[in-house]
Amino acid sequence: MCPDKTLVWLTDNVEEVQQEEQTIYEYDELVFVLPEDRHETAETIEEAFDAWWLYGCEDHSEPTLEERVTILEEIIMEE
Repeated sequence: MCPDKTLVWLTDNVEEVQQEEQTIYEYDELVFVLPEDRHETAETIEEAFDAWWLYGCEDHSEPTLEERVTILEEIIMEE
């Protein structure tokens, strides 16, 4: 999936639901790559769950070449 990357998988709002004759679980889920400069454990992530949940909701993708050029153009035009 992500070689040499640590994936963090979080679940929240877990609800037990009876469906016919079995129990199923419904929940919200997030999966994201742990930043390379962070050395977290399951325990430290659980302790700061809300902060990591917010982090997982954010877009952490690298800007495209077009986005980078646009940013540079905006900076140059401001000067």
